[in-house]
Amino acid sequence: MLARATGYGAASDYVTTANDEMCVIVQVESQRALQNIDAIARTDGVDCVFVGPSDLSNDMGYPGNPSAPNVVAAIDQAIDRIRVAGKVPGIVTFDRHEIAPYVSKGVTFLGVGGDALLLGEAMRDLAKGARVAAAGE
Repeated sequence: MLARATGYGAASDYVTTANDEMCVIVQVESQRALQNIDAIARTDGVDCVFVGPSDLSNDMGYPGNPSAPNVVAAIDQAIDRIRVAGKVPGIVTFDRHEIAPYVSKGVTFLGVGGDALLLGEAMRDLAKGARVAAAGE
C-alpha cells in the first residue's frame, strides 16, 4: 500500500458519494499518444488528459531528461491541444520551480511529487539517523 496525501480512505461517506465525484483521467506518455492527443482529448467521458513527462521523455529518446527542449515543446503543445478540446490538462512535477510555469500554461490538475519518492527519501533519512544514533554521535 502506498501513502497518499489526498485523504485516501478518510471519507466516511465514500460508498454513497463516490460515483457522483468520479472523473476519468487518461495518461499520455508516448509519441504515439501525442499524435493521437486530439482524439484522446475529445473522447466522451474523459475529464482530464495527464501528461507523464518522464515516460514521455524516455519514449522521445531523452531518457531521464524531461526538461529536454523537444520534450518541453511537445508537452506545451499537448497542454494547448488538451485545453482546446475542452478538457483539463494535467501533469506531474518533482521540481517546485516548475509549478508556476505549468499553472501559467493552463495546467489545472497538477501532481507535485510522488508518494514512492517521498517515502524513499524519508526512509533513507530515518536510516541515516539510526546509523548516527548507533554510532553514539
